[in-house]
Amino acid sequence: MDVTVRKPYPTDLTDLQWEIIQVVLPAARPGGRPRSVDLREVLNAIVYVNRSGCQWSMLPHDFPAKSTVYEYFSQWRDDGTWQELLDVLREGYREVHAPSHERTRAPRASTASRSRGPNTRAGTGMTRARKSRAGSGRSWSIRWAC
Repeated sequence: MDVTVRKPYPTDLTDLQWEIIQVVLPAARPGGRPRSVDLREVLNAIVYVNRSGCQWSMLPHDFPAKSTVYEYFSQWRDDGTWQELLDVLREGYREVHAPSHERTRAPRASTASRSRGPNTRAGTGMTRARKSRAGSGRSWSIRWAC
């Protein structure tokens, strides 16, 4: 595979993400020509399209060909590989940012969630805004103050 150095995009996979994802990707089919495309660049292109919202035809030229990237994406989407990639990344993120003891803890019951009267919002302890009585849209207290 011919690896060219390019300026990284903010959407590029980190080395850790690539190490995690790499084991999920299907191996090249036996027989035939060897794979000539870098799968990391294909994934970087897919994430770029997803994050930027651009069309496949507007994929920057320093990524692999748009048809190649889309073929890999559609194949992975249809055979379940894409969902497996997302699941693996999500679990990795949760392990790093929310340790297991925090994820399983039930929320505490609190008295702040009860309503405190007719003019309060449940759980906030703040009074509701008054509805306008004037046709102009100003509240009653402002209307008489002017």
